[in-house]
Amino acid sequence: MQAMERLQAIVDERSRIMHDMHDGIGAHLISALSLVEHGNAAATEIAAVLRECLDDLRLTIDSLEPTENDLLPVMGNLRYRLDDRLRKQSIDLYWQVREVPGLTCLTPQNVLHILRLL
Repeated sequence: MQAMERLQAIVDERSRIMHDMHDGIGAHLISALSLVEHGNAAATEIAAVLRECLDDLRLTIDSLEPTENDLLPVMGNLRYRLDDRLRKQSIDLYWQVREVPGLTCLTPQNVLHILRLL
């Protein structure tokens, strides 16, 4: 019974990951393909859409990291990912860390939602 429950949990998690990839990465790839097929997009425009696709892939992967109900490592990782891009746009990121209570709702799916919103 435990083996079946474990297998079902794995199947459910794979399904969730595929759904997240379809919604995020799939949408970006369709957008990039549309730009290419219509032939009216500059290379920089297509590159921007593909960059967004890669960003979403990274967010999906980051959401799979164990959080141990702690939001701060999730936010720190996002800051690390954004820092260089923001700096290139001359945007200063002010980072003030405060104590955050543990959040039992930090499932991989909820972490991905938080990351996508931010």
